[in-house]
Amino acid sequence: MVERLKRIGAITDQTQLIATHFSHQSVGPHHELAEELGQFGAQCAFDGLKVHILPEP
Repeated sequence: MVERLKRIGAITDQTQLIATHFSHQSVGPHHELAEELGQFGAQCAFDGLKVHILPEP
């Protein structure tokens, strides 16, 4: 999905990727999921995560 989003111009290499809304019944503990998502350049969201979105310059 990441490669497709890059290909269609929806994201760039500078885009911060954060995975959210996954079922905890079908994945391992947070640290394992974070490691797996890291292979794709994405972070694993967690309860209470705050993301500050800045406008483009």
